[in-house]
Amino acid sequence: MAEFLLGIDSGGTAVKVAVIAADGTELAVRGTTHPALTPAPGHAERDPERTWDYLAGDIRLVLADAGLEGRDIAGIGITGYGNGLWLLDEAGRPVGNGVLTSDLR
Repeated sequence: MAEFLLGIDSGGTAVKVAVIAADGTELAVRGTTHPALTPAPGHAERDPERTWDYLAGDIRLVLADAGLEGRDIAGIGITGYGNGLWLLDEAGRPVGNGVLTSDLR
């Protein structure tokens, strides 16, 4: 069985997902623009549930584009936008929007 890697980048303005073959060949890439929420001047937030929905959707699409299934993925690399604050409750659920590094509070 060939080994494939899944790369995930949840950046400051978009999420992007790529499937890479073991030899470094890029098989498929998908991304979704994800603007920050600004509920007040100087605030920069992101809805964690929406972020997850975008990522999950792009993962499904990129696997389909590459003709693969989740079980074909040997490893996952994840990167993000930088510093921020995403609080979770005891069950691991978000307690509110995540605060982005560009927030001025």
